[in-house]
Amino acid sequence: MKKKALTLKNYIIIAVVAAAIAGWFWYSNNKEAIEEKVVETVIEKTVDSAVNKAGDNIKEKAVEKITDLIYNK
Repeated sequence: MKKKALTLKNYIIIAVVAAAIAGWFWYSNNKEAIEEKVVETVIEKTVDSAVNKAGDNIKEKAVEKITDLIYNK
């Protein structure tokens, strides 16, 4: 029986499986660092959002106060 040569499709399948295995090993070795980065990013985005909202409120109040001062209310 004659052996078939590997086709392009088989090479692609082998490459995808190898990449998946390598990715799994990489994730396993870096799981804690990844989780820490995710938590840090979530906290950072939450703080940024809160600061932006607070900043918007401060700007609105400042505009109101300045307007009141101009019109002596």
